[in-house]
Amino acid sequence: MQTIRFKTKPRSWSGYTPKPNNKLKYLNANFVRFHSHGEIENDNSFINCVTIAKNNPNTTYTLWTKRAEIVDRVKAQLKAEDKEFPSNLQLIYSNPVVGVPMSKPPRNFHGVFNVFPKSADKIKSNINCEGRCIECRVCYSDKLHDVKVINEIQKGREMEVGDIVCGGCYSDRHINQYRKTITKPFNNNSYWLHDGVRTIEELNEHVHTTIGQGKMTQINSINTNTTTNPYCIKMMQTARKKAIKIAHERGIA
Repeated sequence: MQTIRFKTKPRSWSGYTPKPNNKLKYLNANFVRFHSHGEIENDNSFINCVTIAKNNPNTTYTLWTKRAEIVDRVKAQLKAEDKEFPSNLQLIYSNPVVGVPMSKPPRNFHGVFNVFPKSADKIKSNINCEGRCIECRVCYSDKLHDVKVINEIQKGREMEVGDIVCGGCYSDRHINQYRKTITKPFNNNSYWLHDGVRTIEELNEHVHTTIGQGKMTQINSINTNTTTNPYCIKMMQTARKKAIKIAHERGIA
């Protein structure tokens, strides 16, 4: 399998050669998260997620994304073609700005996920997510339609109100830390999800699933590589430029 170098993204995945038959079955999972690591890259990505959910109606899927424009465009396309959106696919908008909460989800989303800095008051900020996913399961059930707004204290390095959450991206950190074990399956998923509209047979055959551990036990995830996703790269670069500017202004850089 060809390994794509970090921080670079080819103009297309046409030069990428996926390893054959490197698959993991996920059809027996009750809950699957799209992109515990990663982000949808284009319309193809979202259409393929919809295809997976539609063809596995006994599994509840949840997709976290900042790409509202892609969701709007694809859902409009499905409506124009008189195709139903799968009821077992929950959509949560990931608010990219730390400590500036959204009070309701954008159009076409079931919920919104807000992140607060570690210094935030948990009561005043109405923190209702403690990261115990399998115990809570609000994001993986119809309860989300009532709760709508999920608030969590940020993970990783300390961030401030107004920061772009991508600046503390744990996916970027994990991929670089465990690149020998997770780069290939994440690149594999990026290829099969981003580089064209796939059949369910292709997706079932080739897409990897990460088995949930710890607080994510029993919740599997389908992940892609943030370090080759142009949107993720742009967001991380923007966040870091802002952090450097603030550091210079404070005389600590």
